[in-house]
Formats: sequence, C-alpha cells, structure tokens
Amino acid sequence: MEIERCSEGMQSHEERIIQKIEEAFTTFSGALPVPATSGSLQDQLKTIGANSMFPWKGYAGFRYSDSKDHTGEFDLLIVTHRNIIIVELKDWNNGEIQASKDQWFLNNKLMGRSPVSVTRNKTFLIKNKLQPLKHKFTNKGHLPFIDFLVVMTGNVTFENITSEDKKHTITLEEFFLLADQTAFDQQFGLATHSNQNGLNRDFHLFDGLFLENSVTPKKVIVNGYKANDLIFEHPQEVYKEFKNLLDK
Repeated sequence: MEIERCSEGMQSHEERIIQKIEEAFTTFSGALPVPATSGSLQDQLKTIGANSMFPWKGYAGFRYSDSKDHTGEFDLLIVTHRNIIIVELKDWNNGEIQASKDQWFLNNKLMGRSPVSVTRNKTFLIKNKLQPLKHKFTNKGHLPFIDFLVVMTGNVTFENITSEDKKHTITLEEFFLLADQTAFDQQFGLATHSNQNGLNRDFHLFDGLFLENSVTPKKVIVNGYKANDLIFEHPQEVYKEFKNLLDK
C-alpha cells in the first residue's frame, strides 16, 4: 500500500509505525510481507495472499479544515476497496487504560477525551469534504462509507474501556489482520450494494482532496510543546524554542 505523507506533521515514532503499516499491506509476489512480530500472527498473515481487496492507498500526517473552520488532524487515512478508514495511532506503554465519562486515563493519569469519540467526529469532516464528489465516484450516487479505528501501537492494555469504545479500538497486530477478507468483513461488515467494492478505482479523486492546498501538516506536539508556535530560532539553527501549550 502506498502512503502519501505530510512528513512535517509526523513524529519519528509515527513515521516508524506508518512504515510498518505500508509494508504490511503491500503485496509482494502474490503474498503479503510478514511483519516481524509473534509467530501466531505470522502464520495468520502467511495464509492471506493477494486478492481483489487491493490496492489500498493511505494519506498520513495531515490537517484538514472545512469552510466552517472545523478542523481535524489525521495520523492516517486509508482508502480501501470498500471504505475509508480514519486511523488514530496511540503509542502508549506500560500500564492500563481506564475510561470514565468519555475520558481516558493511563494509570490514573488523564489522557484527555476518548480518542474514539475524537476520531468519530473526524468522520463528519471527511463526509462533508466528499459530498461535492458524490456523483464522481465509481459507486455513483453513493458516498463512500467512512469508518474509523484507534490503533494502540504500544503495550498498554485497554480491557476496561467502554464496550462502545472497544468496537473501534484494536492493537497494531489486529490491524494488520484486516488484510484478510474475513477479518475485514468482521470488522466493517459486508458490502451493501453492488458497486461498493470499487472505491480503489477512485484514488485520483482522493489525491485531489488530500494532496492539494486544502491540507496542511498535522501539528506536532511533544511534551506539551507545539511545533508551530515558534518563539526563538538559533541563528545557526542549532536549536529552536516553541511555546508550551500550558502557558497562559
């Protein structure tokens, strides 16, 4: 799978994960390359092989705004043969996720609003962007189905999140298994109309949306500092200082 990147909007660990995803969903000699993970996952992926699901295409590390100034930041968006998948990557480690009133906690540390709820809201932004193209898609008259997943790329456990959030939260290894038609159908359901499986004929339409001036790099935030709030840059570019998000 080819993934177009807004590299300025990606952190190093996100780039590594995107590379793994790109390789895992790329067909090679009629079969999928096998990620270097557990033996059981390797055995499952070896049975997949090439099929009519592919190709897929992805777009990573971008920020999207609409005419009403609604904004969404996207780690990864994938156009498959049947749907669009908005993917939120969470590289959280060493602990357990708990949920309370739409908030997620890692070892009692507040991590913010449920990423499932946040990512769900981004589906409406993409839907509005696609509306003017409705009759240009191969499945004419139908907007593409838009699904979303929170993919946990670290080692945290998340058994104690809500049942609704669990429907949209998976591990990276489980995400790789979506290359299997059966696993894909179990996650997203069966096609509901005859032309639904032709979405991967329309990459040119998505390129027009996600590779043009309407998208900008996703804001990179590290340890509370936002990369686009530049305060000072060393004359020899030895270092840069950025505004702390917690500053008033």
